[in-house]
Amino acid sequence: VAEQLAAKLDAARALHQAVAGLPRDRRPPLVLLMSSVATLIGGVGTGPYAAANAALEAYATDADTPECRWLAVAWDAWRTGAGGPDPAISLHDVLDAPAGLAALDRIRAARAVAPPLVAVSPRDLPAVLAAAARSAADARPVTSGPVAAMTTTEGIVAQLWSRLTGEPVTGPDADFFALGGHSLLATRMLAQLRERIGVDLRLADLLAHPTVGGLAALCDAGRDGAEPHAVDIPLPGGAPIGDARADDPPARSEDGTFPLTRIQHAYWVGRSGGYRWGDLACHFYLEYDCPDLDLDRYERAWRAVIDRHPMLRAVVTGQGRMRVLDDLPAYRVRVHDLTVPDEAERTRRLDALRERISRQPGPPDRWPLFTVQAARLPGGRVRLFIGIDALVCDAASWWLIDRELRAFHADPDAALPPPAVHPADCVAAVERRRAGSVAARDAAWWRDRLPGLP
Repeated sequence: VAEQLAAKLDAARALHQAVAGLPRDRRPPLVLLMSSVATLIGGVGTGPYAAANAALEAYATDADTPECRWLAVAWDAWRTGAGGPDPAISLHDVLDAPAGLAALDRIRAARAVAPPLVAVSPRDLPAVLAAAARSAADARPVTSGPVAAMTTTEGIVAQLWSRLTGEPVTGPDADFFALGGHSLLATRMLAQLRERIGVDLRLADLLAHPTVGGLAALCDAGRDGAEPHAVDIPLPGGAPIGDARADDPPARSEDGTFPLTRIQHAYWVGRSGGYRWGDLACHFYLEYDCPDLDLDRYERAWRAVIDRHPMLRAVVTGQGRMRVLDDLPAYRVRVHDLTVPDEAERTRRLDALRERISRQPGPPDRWPLFTVQAARLPGGRVRLFIGIDALVCDAASWWLIDRELRAFHADPDAALPPPAVHPADCVAAVERRRAGSVAARDAAWWRDRLPGLP
């Protein structure tokens, strides 16, 4: 986020200083800052970019004066084609050069009355905003066709695109950009393909071959005949692409436990205090102010989400294995009444809550490995304090949990699709991939270079 902010705000500040240093009669009547509709509608993987653009828009609002208008223009996607460095790609509802220049002319002509933020898009942005805010209950499943109709590599690509874009990918002709993909998401997607298939593709390759079939063909050509480790990627519904080997160990032991991933094991060992700079748990903390939040309804939403997700019912045993608990009491959100009139006392107690929940997660062998507490404040406001142990939830998982919480808070009877894969099966899939030929080749590459590293 800091890098994205620096790229936007440092340039805007430098421009502001340059304009302010000009004599009044030479200052421009209009300064346009280029923002993006990602600020309004977001998108998978665009959080830091959207935040930086929002900060740029706020800067324009602050710098705006009647004598020198500062406007931020939130542009939608642009089509590139002849005359540009990139080939034309099949994008729908995008700006071409004539439409974009016409919009720019209209903004310049209306500069005296234009608001500090102007959005330019060929789409119906209110409808797009409503669609982007849809709950999990309204979301489409990420796959809706027989993966068997595609080759193994096409299935891997299709399943990855479904996960990243949240759109169904049912055939080899699906287009990454028509699914809502963008350059930031493409970078993530190509990195994951590199890890899973062992092929190093560039963004230019995706622009030239933006379909599932086209990109899969490049993957097949770049593997030098090696088979993709398709068995490593679970599909929604619990079925992996390909078949697990008959001699694979069961995902869970007889006692119901299963291994930690390597990163989870590192978190578990590091918090024990046996290492220098250790004795710290890896966790994250969130705080929300919610006007008129129905806490009983919110508590029931948490119970529904906990029932759905095994990792929210999990603990780590003293032997460093994960155990999912099935016989648990109903989760309660602890509520603090801070409607006291003494503001200093209220601030002190809020600070104490924040300090405890943000810095003192509980032991890993005691459920729950998360904390949700609430404080009632004057004026009907409710402040939520949420602490999550990274042993059971990472940032991407929180997005899913938060979305489901909102869905169940809006509709306690929401019929959400069941979670696709049990965590134990995911760990087993990771271990199968680690034991595969691609991982062995990567490890050998690094071992050969270890003697020459500084």
